[in-house]
Amino acid sequence: AGLDEETLVIFTTDHGMAFPRAKGTLYDPGIGVALIIRMPSETGPTGAVVDDLISSIDVAPTLLDATGSPLPETIQGRSFLPLLTGESHQTADCIFSEKNYHDCYDPIRCVRTARHKYIRNFEPRPKIILAADIKRSSSSREMWPWADQPREPEEIYDLQADPWEMTNLIGDPALASVRTELSERLDVWMRETGDPLLRGPVPAPTGAVVAPPDLPHPSQSR
Repeated sequence: AGLDEETLVIFTTDHGMAFPRAKGTLYDPGIGVALIIRMPSETGPTGAVVDDLISSIDVAPTLLDATGSPLPETIQGRSFLPLLTGESHQTADCIFSEKNYHDCYDPIRCVRTARHKYIRNFEPRPKIILAADIKRSSSSREMWPWADQPREPEEIYDLQADPWEMTNLIGDPALASVRTELSERLDVWMRETGDPLLRGPVPAPTGAVVAPPDLPHPSQSR
């Protein structure tokens, strides 16, 4: 039908792997999603793998850009269309992610650069909170009792040395300046986006059924 000559196709997902310490978290296995884009025939490079930092909120402005539609001033994200057409593109130096609810209330925010990840946890929770489907899986049983230990209020990871984010370096003097910079950038982003957490706990949507939060085991509490 010739649709390939004028159709832009996107394949993506809404979260990372459905495994413990992935889905429902802000670690890379939880926020890293598939993103495969096919441009119309003979438009832009083919078979390219791009390592730029891109957020899901960048998809909408990219589609608007591709169709020549105006970009509303209120929209978040930035077009990465030049990456799809082989043109020059200024790489984003960081991306942000957030979580308020999944099965339970677990407010978290993070900022990720190419090298580091800074996470701020706003409520006392264990290291891992599992969605109900993962809780029933055999893989979840392999994480305890470590997973029941309390989560630190802040986490920072060197993604180059520790890509699985297993060693929290929040107290490492060598990363003190990185911690300060990323913490401040997260504060600015929260203010600019009107983050409801700045006004206190985020209420659940009307009619939502929210499970009670998993709490750190009493013997492990801070």
